[in-house]
Amino acid sequence: MGDTLEAQTPLNGAFTFHWEFNNALQVQNDSIAVPNLTPGTYPISLYSNLGSCISPTTYDTLTVFTAPDVQFTGVQEVCGDQINCATPNYTTDPNDPLATFEWFNVNGSVGTGDSLINFTSPIGAYANLNYWVTLTTINGCTVSDTFSITYQPFPIAPLTVSTPCDGTTAQFASQLSWNSTPPPNTNCVYTLDFGDGQNANAANTTHGYDTTGMYTAVLTVTSPWGCTTSDTATFTITAVPGINPNVEATCG
Repeated sequence: MGDTLEAQTPLNGAFTFHWEFNNALQVQNDSIAVPNLTPGTYPISLYSNLGSCISPTTYDTLTVFTAPDVQFTGVQEVCGDQINCATPNYTTDPNDPLATFEWFNVNGSVGTGDSLINFTSPIGAYANLNYWVTLTTINGCTVSDTFSITYQPFPIAPLTVSTPCDGTTAQFASQLSWNSTPPPNTNCVYTLDFGDGQNANAANTTHGYDTTGMYTAVLTVTSPWGCTTSDTATFTITAVPGINPNVEATCG
């Protein structure tokens, strides 16, 4: 699970310990450390003596695996307070495959598995939060990658329409707000569909109609990060009532 061997005996004191590593390196000490190992299999043996009393030799085999690697490459900015985190890119030693992924934020583990589905920001949006994903192999080798996710709120702009009694005009008004904490940049783009084939890039404006009747207007608001909401208003342009006096001549 790395490139350094560190081994130590549980006993010390009067005993003398004799290590042999990879049929070459011999060390007489309570412990042994061998750095810069390449992936592979290495034999190791140990015996001890106390004066002329010599213990049996024990043998073992050490396997050094290629260190795993993991990189989160998923979406790191999202509209709203939920996100799906896809499986990270990763590599492992062929003889030490993946066992599990575990996902964390500053409060601890938030889930295990190849991905996170509908993971919700603990503080809603707007928020910029740090996370990390840890890969563990079947032999216990671990590696982590850190990343941040920005949760962008949706703009809210209810559309209201008033129609003066002139037979042609409608007045449109809207007040921008946010469904949670406002983002640092609140400059939104507005598109107002008047319902008669014409539109404008404004939320508060006046528009004249060529004919009377019922219309449906749609206001679409887009934040600087592309988070979009729409509101619809239906209204009627009514003809101005006419007065035709009826005058009759009388004698008097």
